Amino acid sequence: ERREKMWGARNRTRLLIVFIVIFTTLLFVLFNHSQLSLPDNHTTQTTLGSKELTSNIESYSKDPLPSHSRRKVYDNLSYNVHYFFYGWYGSPEFDQTYIHWNHQVLANPYANPKEVQANLPYFTPPRDIGANFYPFLGPYSSSDVLTMHQHMKWIAESGAGVISVSWYPEKLSDEQIGSSKLKVFNPVRNLHTLFEVAEQYDVKINFHIEPYINRSPQSVISDVEYIIDKYSHYPAFYRHNNLPLFYIYDSYLISPSAWAPVLQSPSFRKSRYNSYLIGLLVSQTDLNHISSSHFDGLYTYFATD
Repeated sequence: ERREKMWGARNRTRLLIVFIVIFTTLLFVLFNHSQLSLPDNHTTQTTLGSKELTSNIESYSKDPLPSHSRRKVYDNLSYNVHYFFYGWYGSPEFDQTYIHWNHQVLANPYANPKEVQANLPYFTPPRDIGANFYPFLGPYSSSDVLTMHQHMKWIAESGAGVISVSWYPEKLSDEQIGSSKLKVFNPVRNLHTLFEVAEQYDVKINFHIEPYINRSPQSVISDVEYIIDKYSHYPAFYRHNNLPLFYIYDSYLISPSAWAPVLQSPSFRKSRYNSYLIGLLVSQTDLNHISSSHFDGLYTYFATD
């Protein structure tokens, strides 16, 4: 009888343990499903974004640029940490159509047989987007001031002090933004607002000059002069040792023999436009290119050898 009681007690204990394990597993599965479920349509995504923005920056709904007296001071930012920042995303709510969320699927260079870029489909937002990760705010518009605030807030909270904004000359944008159906959208138009918003979070802005048709060392210097004239009066304009700093994407596409005379020219170096110009390093051979071109430094964007 004693053995039977002990056996019964053990069985009850085992059953209780099994029940707890099953119940905990169900809770885990349900929780993860709710976290990973994507919204079914654009309206739901917009609502999700609005809830997040409302809970974090309620005061911006009526006054998108908070007064200095109300702003939080982010005094522990590192201005040696720079984030590449892309202001070229669009949504129907703000820009009449999706922009950059719906670009073409890129061909896999290692595919066998070789993929033909022209035959590949386009992404179809809002659920299927051209990004490896789904944004917490959904496929947002870079024109949305509330989105700018949320991004700057997150950047400041991360401790980074500088964003490097992707930039083209106004009439020489990338292929998607420059297509005829998207001429309502111009990321350059948002820069004045972005400077004002970034200032509220003590974040600074510099520029990442992209490749464009007929780009040359001389045109890059003209771009630098244009940017300094147009934006350097903003408090959020980034300077290192009192000089502006520019990243030059795909700088290796232009030979050192073309870069060197321009980057060493007294007409640039002794002018008020003198700046740090940072070249892109993709492979070890680019070290000689950076040095021979007389760039002021180098940066990496991809994994390098």
